[in-house]
Amino acid sequence: MFNTCDLGYEMILSISSENCCMTIECQAMDICFYNGNVYPNFEYRERNGQCCGECVLSACVIETENGTHFLQPGNTWSTPDSNCTNYICEKRADQLTLSVQEKTCRTIDPQDCESGIIQRTADGCCQICVAPKSCKMQTRLVEISVGECNATLDMPYCEGVCLSSAKYATKEMGIINECVCCQVSKSSQKQQNVLCEGGGQITWNYLHIELCECKRLNCGS
Repeated sequence: MFNTCDLGYEMILSISSENCCMTIECQAMDICFYNGNVYPNFEYRERNGQCCGECVLSACVIETENGTHFLQPGNTWSTPDSNCTNYICEKRADQLTLSVQEKTCRTIDPQDCESGIIQRTADGCCQICVAPKSCKMQTRLVEISVGECNATLDMPYCEGVCLSSAKYATKEMGIINECVCCQVSKSSQKQQNVLCEGGGQITWNYLHIELCECKRLNCGS
């Protein structure tokens, strides 16, 4: 019984389902070797009219400060310290082509980010300003307490960004301020039963928000 294979071969073990006998065989590996040396990322290719083939490179070679990286055709790779540089390996007519894509990022000034929230893109390369929420109706839980009566209600409220401006007006020959705020545009009277200690209840009246929108206000001078 042998436990090793020659260089360039790998040991394959199989067990027969009929007699539970184990079979060991050496199968050629998909690598190139010559004079006792193994050459990874190379493949053996036959040559027409020649008795012997040759070992040709089967992956794109990327040289970086941290060493050499081999990239298989059809794959994309970026260095751990720079997600803004992508290496792409392609195979065309038995020829390997390595292309490099450099991603440029727009400079984000925190003062220009209306939402105040700056995040990284999914690939970790660039910073982006998260778009502010537009004016709309939302809900939150509100604790209601009237004497010994208490309830938790899902109450609507208005929140979001509206665009205000300040422009020079030739007619007025001055600066005209336009103040626009997220406000309630439609509401109605509602009633809610609130449970009290001892099992009783009271009726609580309140204004229920039904619609929110951006509305102009008087900014003053």
